[in-house]
Amino acid sequence: MDRDRAVKTRFNATCLVILATLAVAPLALAHDNDGTLICATVHTVECDGHERTCEHGPAESINVPRFFRLDLEQRKIRLMDQGRTEEFTDIEIFDRSDPVGVIILGGVEDGRGWTMQLMEASGKFSLLITEDYAALTAFGECTVP
Repeated sequence: MDRDRAVKTRFNATCLVILATLAVAPLALAHDNDGTLICATVHTVECDGHERTCEHGPAESINVPRFFRLDLEQRKIRLMDQGRTEEFTDIEIFDRSDPVGVIILGGVEDGRGWTMQLMEASGKFSLLITEDYAALTAFGECTVP
């Protein structure tokens, strides 16, 4: 009986350490020496101002990358979806509000403006891409590779 209890206690302690590590991984990654994050797009909303319509769905439903690598040191975003691994975007705007734990990224690509807000504590992000009277919003999460 005591042996079973000791095994359960060790198991629970191990699980707690793993969960605690996962919970702080995004924060640690932003301060990591290479500053690399892997991000996954979870949900998207695409709106057309001319037609006054919006479509909700997963990233692949509107050809938005599901996975991308954020390189904060090199100031680049590299796509990771199959067939698109050579595509990247330069990060032209980089602002870190340390007291609040927010990283703001932005830039211009093919006539579209984009802005991304990344919460360091949770790893969650919101991404906005705008073009001629249309907008795409993507939501997801980032973590240390």
